[in-house]
Amino acid sequence: MRKSNIKKMLFMERAAFALFLLASILILSSVLSPHKAVAQLRLNPTTFVNNIQQGQLSINSAADLLANNTSFDPTEALNFVNNLQRISDVNAAGELLGEFLQGNISEALTQQLSELTNLGNIPNLSELQRILTSPNIAQELQTMLAGQGMAAVNDAISSLTNILGGSNALASLATTIGADTIAGILEQVAPNVVAALGGVDAIANALNIAAGGSGITPSGTSSPASGDDGDHSCCQCQRPISINHDRIRAHVTNEFQAYRLWFVGDMFARNILPALQLMTNQLTSVLMMQVTAVGQFFDAKHQLETQRLFQTLTAEAHKDYHPSEGLCEFGTNIRSLASSERKSDLTHKTLAARSMQRQLSNGDGISQSGALSDKESRIKNFISDYCNPTDNGNGFDRFCNGSSSTAERWNKDVNYSQTIENELTLDIDLSDASTTDDEKDIMALSANLFAHDVLPTIASRVLSSGDNDALLAANTYLDIRALAAKRSVAQNSIHAIAALKSSGEAGSAPYLYRLMADLGVQNSELEDLLGTNPSYFAQMEVLTKNIYQNQSFYTDLYDKPVNVERKGAVLQAIALMQDRDTFDSLMRSEAALATLLETLLQKEHRRVSARIIDIESDGQ
Repeated sequence: MRKSNIKKMLFMERAAFALFLLASILILSSVLSPHKAVAQLRLNPTTFVNNIQQGQLSINSAADLLANNTSFDPTEALNFVNNLQRISDVNAAGELLGEFLQGNISEALTQQLSELTNLGNIPNLSELQRILTSPNIAQELQTMLAGQGMAAVNDAISSLTNILGGSNALASLATTIGADTIAGILEQVAPNVVAALGGVDAIANALNIAAGGSGITPSGTSSPASGDDGDHSCCQCQRPISINHDRIRAHVTNEFQAYRLWFVGDMFARNILPALQLMTNQLTSVLMMQVTAVGQFFDAKHQLETQRLFQTLTAEAHKDYHPSEGLCEFGTNIRSLASSERKSDLTHKTLAARSMQRQLSNGDGISQSGALSDKESRIKNFISDYCNPTDNGNGFDRFCNGSSSTAERWNKDVNYSQTIENELTLDIDLSDASTTDDEKDIMALSANLFAHDVLPTIASRVLSSGDNDALLAANTYLDIRALAAKRSVAQNSIHAIAALKSSGEAGSAPYLYRLMADLGVQNSELEDLLGTNPSYFAQMEVLTKNIYQNQSFYTDLYDKPVNVERKGAVLQAIALMQDRDTFDSLMRSEAALATLLETLLQKEHRRVSARIIDIESDGQ
């Protein structure tokens, strides 16, 4: 009898091992390889899967976690998480993830197993046959057996059987589809593994025993299998066991009914219920007293919060609406900018009008009698104001005899840098009746730069016959006016620069002086640098350049955030003004370029016109 039991145990062990092998065939697709532990995956694997299926953890977040801490790439991790979400058995899915993280099953094996939505339940025969027909599975089992040995296969089978649902479920499958069928499939898929387990008959016999049978017994016989000692029928024990079960069931039922009557009728009704009533009355009284105290606490809380809110808003108002000294500097230094720009525009228009009068010999200008009077006047101005005795090889001792010029004004009628470029402010104010040296210098320089020979005058008698009929000379006069127009475009840039540097309003002068003094400029040099009434150009020079050279500008940025934002708005406004000045300069450059292009095309125009005249005269 004892020998028979030992033999049955051996058969059961072999059957379980065969069922483990069947489980591995269903899902193994690659050689097992260890993985490093996932340190960032702090949840239990089953809880992790449950969070995914319940929507507490998004699919993308779970996929990123697996991709960053396992051998899965992002695409494989996303597919694996989607498969986990579709598995109906959360525990089986958690066991699958846990076995993978522990390194018991490989990545490819885990991916293939996750595709089984009925993971944890034994699949039907048709699915078994579909999976087992894959040549990759047979090749993988044989490679694993040959390379790692039966011990490695056994360890893998143990882990995978837990995932599939255990050996009992596989034994039930063996009963359903037949041990012979499973053994035959194993022989076809992995003959080397089947041979190592004792052959097809031994596996089928073990499967029958695991399923509750008594070994492989021929049909129609009741004799025990080889090695068994006799009959093991328990029919004689069946009736006494049934009677004892009925007695125990009736006794337990009666005891529970008696306990229910005692607990409800005696224990609860006589003891617990009255005590609960007394406790309820006591708690009600105490809680009503506490409600008053809690209400007072709430009133005090809301009152204090309201006071704190008013105090906070008051402090924020004081902080936000208190401009800094650095911000006031911008507002103070910009106060005269608009009026200075208007004076600059007036100077620009006046210089342009005076230049046009000189070219057209208009009015009371120095060229009213033509080129002769223009040059006579310019020579007198040169001798009196700009003559340098050392020029012309020290040959001006007679020519400049009696000159009242000083060294500061020598050659300012021809020196653009000295006259215009190097000065921030020119003493030019054409809105009054007085004449300054800078005004004379600008006009003398303009006469030498443009229209050195003024346009000739044409007698009135050759322009018209007297009855408003233009004569041939009128066409020549139009040519003269066209030349004057082109010169006016060229002169416009010089006039614009001089106008920008003309005297502005005096409102911001003291503050500009103070700012430049902070940069280290001596008080005696401030007026020479910025002028008595700083020009629009000088004010923009300070606002767009010099003010940022003072270190206090940067230390003042350690200020209230609102004041810093206000400074940013001021800087943007100044930048817009500077952009507008740049735009005006580009417009003047564009006009000059267009005029230059037209001038260059005149020669080609004359050549084409002459060619057309020649063609017409030749009759072609």
